[in-house]
Amino acid sequence: MKKNLFSIRQTRFYAAIALLIQSFTFFILFLILCAKKKSISAAFLAVSAMEGGAAAYLLYQLKEETDAIDAAQAALCDAELDEAAIAADLAYGADEEETPACRQIPREENVSEDEFQ
Repeated sequence: MKKNLFSIRQTRFYAAIALLIQSFTFFILFLILCAKKKSISAAFLAVSAMEGGAAAYLLYQLKEETDAIDAAQAALCDAELDEAAIAADLAYGADEEETPACRQIPREENVSEDEFQ
């Protein structure tokens, strides 16, 4: 799923860049045709404006999505882990039966690694 999300975000970015380039090109065409007083110049201006708006929306959407992902990652990194909740999760399975992981291991702060084994 992560690869798919990255692919979608990357595609949005490339589509937005392509739309911006096309918008700029159509605006240049509008200026050239407007100088020659051609009636089709208004159509190029309209298409340029639409593509520019679509590109801006895609970039805005990409920025919002990236900010949301960054905020979620920061929240996960900043969350303090509750040792009792972790022990309870390890102790009980999905069917609420006791598993071998719930056995209590006595801990002493001054015990060496060899004595612990």
